[in-house]
Amino acid sequence: MTKDIIDFKTHSEYFDDEKNGIKNNTVRVLDTNDERFQKLLRAWKNKDYPIIRINHSQLVYQDSDKAQNSICDQQYSFIRTITHIALFNNLMIITWYHPKGEK
Repeated sequence: MTKDIIDFKTHSEYFDDEKNGIKNNTVRVLDTNDERFQKLLRAWKNKDYPIIRINHSQLVYQDSDKAQNSICDQQYSFIRTITHIALFNNLMIITWYHPKGEK
Protein backbone atom coordinates (compact mmCIF):
# COMPACT_ATOMS: atom_id res chain seq x y z
CA MET A 1 0.00 0.00 0.00
CA THR A 2 1.32 3.43 -0.96
CA LYS A 3 1.48 6.02 1.78
CA ASP A 4 -0.11 9.41 1.29
CA ILE A 5 2.21 12.37 0.89
CA ILE A 6 1.16 15.41 2.89
CA ASP A 7 2.63 18.69 1.62
CA PHE A 8 3.43 21.71 3.78
CA LYS A 9 5.43 24.83 3.07
CA THR A 10 7.98 26.21 5.48
CA HIS A 11 9.68 29.57 5.77
CA SER A 12 13.24 30.13 4.61
CA GLU A 13 14.43 30.65 8.17
CA TYR A 14 13.40 27.09 9.18
CA PHE A 15 13.98 25.13 5.97
CA ASP A 16 17.68 24.26 6.37
CA ASP A 17 17.29 23.23 10.03
CA GLU A 18 14.30 21.04 9.16
CA LYS A 19 16.02 19.48 6.16
CA ASN A 20 19.25 18.82 8.11
CA GLY A 21 17.49 17.24 11.08
CA ILE A 22 18.23 19.98 13.62
CA LYS A 23 14.50 20.71 13.80
CA ASN A 24 12.58 17.55 12.91
CA ASN A 25 9.05 18.80 13.44
CA THR A 26 6.53 21.40 12.43
CA VAL A 27 3.74 23.01 14.45
CA ARG A 28 0.56 23.92 12.59
CA VAL A 29 -2.75 25.49 13.53
CA LEU A 30 -5.30 22.69 13.14
CA ASP A 31 -7.79 23.32 10.33
CA THR A 32 -10.33 20.49 10.16
CA ASN A 33 -11.62 21.81 6.82
CA ASP A 34 -8.20 21.22 5.24
CA GLU A 35 -7.88 17.76 3.66
CA ARG A 36 -4.27 17.46 4.87
CA PHE A 37 -5.35 17.75 8.49
CA GLN A 38 -8.25 15.35 7.94
CA LYS A 39 -5.74 12.74 6.70
CA LEU A 40 -3.37 13.48 9.57
CA LEU A 41 -6.16 13.17 12.16
CA ARG A 42 -7.13 9.75 10.76
CA ALA A 43 -3.47 8.73 10.85
CA TRP A 44 -3.16 9.99 14.43
CA LYS A 45 -6.15 7.89 15.52
CA ASN A 46 -4.89 4.78 13.70
CA LYS A 47 -1.16 5.32 14.43
CA ASP A 48 -0.53 4.74 10.71
CA TYR A 49 1.43 7.81 9.72
CA PRO A 50 1.81 9.12 6.17
CA ILE A 51 4.86 10.73 4.61
CA ILE A 52 5.43 14.46 4.88
CA ARG A 53 6.97 16.61 2.17
CA ILE A 54 8.30 19.95 3.38
CA ASN A 55 8.57 22.53 0.63
CA HIS A 56 10.57 25.73 0.72
CA SER A 57 8.21 28.70 0.82
CA GLN A 58 9.48 29.85 -2.57
CA LEU A 59 8.65 26.53 -4.29
CA VAL A 60 5.29 26.75 -6.05
CA TYR A 61 3.50 23.91 -7.83
CA GLN A 62 1.13 24.84 -10.63
CA ASP A 63 -1.46 22.20 -9.70
CA SER A 64 -2.07 19.66 -6.95
CA ASP A 65 -1.67 16.64 -9.29
CA LYS A 66 1.86 17.71 -10.11
CA ALA A 67 2.63 18.24 -6.42
CA GLN A 68 1.33 14.78 -5.45
CA ASN A 69 3.15 12.94 -8.24
CA SER A 70 6.34 14.92 -8.72
CA ILE A 71 9.79 13.84 -7.67
CA CYS A 72 11.09 15.88 -4.78
CA ASP A 73 13.44 18.70 -5.83
CA GLN A 74 15.98 18.18 -3.06
CA GLN A 75 17.17 21.76 -3.20
CA TYR A 76 13.72 23.13 -2.35
CA SER A 77 11.91 20.25 -0.66
CA PHE A 78 12.47 17.01 1.22
CA ILE A 79 10.44 13.95 2.19
CA ARG A 80 10.39 12.33 5.63
CA THR A 81 8.38 9.61 7.39
CA ILE A 82 6.14 10.95 10.13
CA THR A 83 6.85 9.26 13.46
CA HIS A 84 4.52 11.14 15.80
CA ILE A 85 1.55 13.49 15.78
CA ALA A 86 0.54 15.40 18.91
CA LEU A 87 -2.44 17.65 19.48
CA PHE A 88 -2.28 20.57 21.88
CA ASN A 89 -5.12 23.07 22.11
CA ASN A 90 -5.71 23.99 18.46
CA LEU A 91 -2.22 22.99 17.32
CA MET A 92 -0.90 19.89 15.59
CA ILE A 93 2.75 19.01 16.20
CA ILE A 94 4.10 16.77 13.45
CA THR A 95 7.43 15.03 14.07
CA TRP A 96 9.39 13.07 11.48
CA TYR A 97 12.33 10.71 11.34
CA HIS A 98 15.59 12.17 10.02
CA PRO A 99 17.81 9.49 8.46
CA LYS A 100 21.27 9.32 10.04
CA GLY A 101 23.99 10.85 7.95
CA GLU A 102 21.58 12.67 5.67
CA LYS A 103 21.97 16.41 5.23
